[in-house]
Amino acid sequence: MTTDTPGRKPQRRTRGKPSYVDREVGRRVKELRVLLGWTQTQLADRLDITFQQIQKYERGANRIGAGRLYEIAQAMEVSVAHFFEGLSTHPERQSTDADRAPNPLEMRETQTLAAAFYRIKNPAARRRLYELARAMADSSHGESDDGGAESQNPAV
Repeated sequence: MTTDTPGRKPQRRTRGKPSYVDREVGRRVKELRVLLGWTQTQLADRLDITFQQIQKYERGANRIGAGRLYEIAQAMEVSVAHFFEGLSTHPERQSTDADRAPNPLEMRETQTLAAAFYRIKNPAARRRLYELARAMADSSHGESDDGGAESQNPAV
């Protein structure tokens, strides 16, 4: 809703339906939290807020202020920019959650697997697991997606 005053620009209200950016930033907070293997309570404790507030942020129901986003980024050891990377400059062109195809990286199973993978401390064991998973995927699809080129995954 806008309010008009003669000689002034209309002012927009900030309350109401969360924007695409609010929802996307919240989704990325959740994605990273799960990847780190943290509960909402663990993240909330690091920020000295309630887990209910984390739930609201992750759903996009509450907007995350600049200061709070900075604190979240510090707690998760990422840059604030991490939560905005790749966002469309035209959010009105974004499809709704119901319209878009499921993203395997957003699946809980994938996030749990990735979190477990990074908890493996032995780099050689992690590398062997990576190679096993890749070989299994390649054999089930006939050949690798990259034409057999070696992965450039720096974490492995």
